[in-house]
Amino acid sequence: MAWTYLESAMMLIASLHLIKAPYTKVEESFSIQAIHDIINYGVSDISQYDHIKFPGAVPRSFIGPLVIAYLTKPLLFFSNLWNKGASVAPTQMETQLLVRGVIAFTNCLSIFYLKEKFQHLVDKESGAAVDEEGNKKNVKVANDFSFSSSGSWFLLFFMSSFHMMFYCSRPLPNFVLAFSMTNVALGLVLAGSSNLAIAILAFSAIVFRIEIAALGVAVTLLSIYYKKISLAKAARFGVMGLSLGITLSLFIDSYFWNNWGIPEVDSFIFNVLEGNSASWGTESPLAYINKYIPMIFLPPTVIILNYFSLRFAPTELKIVAFAGYIHVLLMSLQPHKEWRFILYAIPSIMMLGSLSAAYLWENVQVETFMNALYLFTLPMTVVISFTLSMMFLYISRMNYPGGDALAAFNNYIIGNNITNVTVHLSIPPCMTGVTLFGELEYNDYGVTYDRSENATELSSLWKTFDYAILMEQSMDNVPIKQARSNEWELIGSTEMFMGLNYTYINDVFFQEERNIPEIFRVAFNNKTIIPFAMEFAEKSLIKSDIFYTYKRVKPEQSSPYISNAM
Repeated sequence: MAWTYLESAMMLIASLHLIKAPYTKVEESFSIQAIHDIINYGVSDISQYDHIKFPGAVPRSFIGPLVIAYLTKPLLFFSNLWNKGASVAPTQMETQLLVRGVIAFTNCLSIFYLKEKFQHLVDKESGAAVDEEGNKKNVKVANDFSFSSSGSWFLLFFMSSFHMMFYCSRPLPNFVLAFSMTNVALGLVLAGSSNLAIAILAFSAIVFRIEIAALGVAVTLLSIYYKKISLAKAARFGVMGLSLGITLSLFIDSYFWNNWGIPEVDSFIFNVLEGNSASWGTESPLAYINKYIPMIFLPPTVIILNYFSLRFAPTELKIVAFAGYIHVLLMSLQPHKEWRFILYAIPSIMMLGSLSAAYLWENVQVETFMNALYLFTLPMTVVISFTLSMMFLYISRMNYPGGDALAAFNNYIIGNNITNVTVHLSIPPCMTGVTLFGELEYNDYGVTYDRSENATELSSLWKTFDYAILMEQSMDNVPIKQARSNEWELIGSTEMFMGLNYTYINDVFFQEERNIPEIFRVAFNNKTIIPFAMEFAEKSLIKSDIFYTYKRVKPEQSSPYISNAM
């Protein structure tokens, strides 16, 4: 697999998203806490594991976190060697970034592999394939067009997509090996190995995410339809993948959960058969088509290009592309919808669009206005998509106030040389950025982080708390009888993004004495474009306090809250 500048650029962009938004949310909590426990406690004794006290609604597989944790450990070894003699970091946030970097690397590598198989396929079909010595192969040419930039367009579309770059490093169960495995499977289909692809998809569905079964069924049926594999062989490899997955999940996950079972089977029963996923909200059967796919592909150039690719797409590409769309349609039958449930179809859709992009870029001559418009639209799509991605990143990094509140509290503890205290973290902060990696080292500071959720348990523990990070603006609003406002002092607050300031935006751009070209002309001439952009970005967003940090004091010591920051 040849490594190009585009691969390097994609890794840099993924890293940028990781660094700018280092915290995680509730959907990622199981994976990130499990990885923390595996790294810190090993696997021989799971008594201190987080999932024992906070098991969640349904169990999840430990196989993905196990692989990521053990891939991270060598990096931790070299990181410790590199930092030997330096001051020790007060938390393990650097380790969390390394973990997320490993997740991003596995996902990006799978995309590079898919791109390589995609490019090889279209080269073969267009007669551009070469052998190991670099000589052109004698192959049957399906058409006379050139598609040598297909893989490059695929990477450009992928790296300019906000959803792909922002989430590819996130410990969502969908991205912890599940996405990588489906990409490898699709690459094998493109390489003509449908049998192995079916086995991998079956394995991934039963181990990582049960919705992958929809993609697996689609790939299997289409491979049979296009005579790439027989029904008997497809069934045999499907059973092989399922058997291996069931065996591994049954023994590994039963050990960690201390109960015999297969997490994805339990999840399927709980969410689908019993219909509990509807508790998280339901949407129209068309939501993926008219809401989520347009949201992912913005601007919609790739979707439009999909239609034109069908006339010259190789059979193997048609299989993965149609399988992606069938996956979306099958997932539309489930009332509860999230974009990550159709994640596995996105690379297929991008490949089909990339084929059309390569055709236009390499074979259409600039002889008419429309041809020039087509060729101008392709790079502009990447530019616009990347610009939107950076804007969304700027906003999205403000959506993790729990992580910001925890970091501010830790800085307060360190700055004031406070030790041996207990802080209670309520549910909302824990859902928006708090992880075990973000806690101060207990041996150095003696801080106990309490995340109790049960009201009875909270009532019994309340008097042991020295600090609390809550969503309530006043202790009078805390639904705990023991919470008395005269015993607590507000020492800090944390903001969260709440929306756009349309009044400010209107005042800047649409006052009668101003117009948009004039604003930018003055900014450029006065060399103030960067300060203007920074001021505009800051003032056009509405941020409001969402979490409040309290310190227990004696009633006579309490004082009004003055400062907005710790």
